[in-house]
Amino acid sequence: MTITPIAFGILFFTGVATLCADPANTRQPLPGLTGKICIQKYDDKNRNGVRDQGEVGLAGWTFTINPGGTSVTTGPGGKVCFVRPAPRAYSITELPKAGWSSVGPAVKTVTLAPNSVMVVTFGNARK
Repeated sequence: MTITPIAFGILFFTGVATLCADPANTRQPLPGLTGKICIQKYDDKNRNGVRDQGEVGLAGWTFTINPGGTSVTTGPGGKVCFVRPAPRAYSITELPKAGWSSVGPAVKTVTLAPNSVMVVTFGNARK
């Protein structure tokens, strides 16, 4: 029987501790510790900050995800989902479009737990 030593440690990403098993000492989170973030973008016609019946999703809106500076764009129905390492905090920034105003904050922060799905909703209304 061969036993391969594994270094264990705690890493801190923006104040969140991540347990690591790191045989190569690369300081990476454990494999499989991920979660999913889904962004939903909609036309908030009545500007109440809640997606009501009849308020359609908006495709073609771009968001920046940090840390990492990754950009994602909503598809049909105004939705886009992606997987990220967890646990970790992420800020999601909506890029503005001419002729629209944001209903609510244009930057939202979520803390992603392993094996979780976080849904982040952004509403906009025509000016």
